[in-house]
Amino acid sequence: QLKNYKKRQNKKKDMAEQLVKKIQSLFKLKKKQNIIIHSNFSNLLKLGVNPKRFLNVLFEYCPEITIFAPAGFFREKKFKLNFFKNVIPSNEFGILTKEILKNLKNNIFRNNNPFDNLVGYNKKGKYFKNKNILAYGKNSPYRKLLKLDTAIMLLDVTFFYNSMFHMVELDARVPYRKLLKFKSNKKIFQLYARKKESLFLDYAKFQKNKKILRLIKKVNFYKIKIMLINYKSLYNESLKILKTNPNFLIKK
Repeated sequence: QLKNYKKRQNKKKDMAEQLVKKIQSLFKLKKKQNIIIHSNFSNLLKLGVNPKRFLNVLFEYCPEITIFAPAGFFREKKFKLNFFKNVIPSNEFGILTKEILKNLKNNIFRNNNPFDNLVGYNKKGKYFKNKNILAYGKNSPYRKLLKLDTAIMLLDVTFFYNSMFHMVELDARVPYRKLLKFKSNKKIFQLYARKKESLFLDYAKFQKNKKILRLIKKVNFYKIKIMLINYKSLYNESLKILKTNPNFLIKK
């Protein structure tokens, strides 16, 4: 029984390595690639793969990559859009982001837009400038990553959670959003906000498009779905869709 227990424990420890090996062998991650990761670790945790172990193994196999994860917005939980100088940014985007903020906090990237931002990490601690007024706008990390070798990785989530589609909406000038200004820490920021808060937008619809489907690399790991897609290619195809049909994402 003790031997069987140890075998089970060792298998759990090896799961993260199995996962990263599979990702690397099938997706062929490039040496200095940027990867935006959207994730749901609920099923991975059942296999013994937690964010800390996943990141450790990922950087063992790909030591020169830079990873990014969505990090929500800075806020006090009791208030809406009331921002204060000494508030530690809260996070509403899952445990991978929490792991980066908690354990890699002294060497990470985080852009300064208080409404929507990314956290990032690489071993060298070298990043592009992090100041931007408009989320997904000219100087945002989402925009800068378009000019670099970037991929999006979806760990057990669908396109519904892919934040870069907000940048596509901005560039397509969709009719259901408008630019709003707000003040945070005595600075003016902009947000391309929905005109109606109750409006439901189905970003997973992009995943059903035939041209976009051809861009997606897929792998299953113990029934956990993992997808990888080139960031710029996805941007170009989704922008064509929204320019042709600006209301494409509105669920009727």
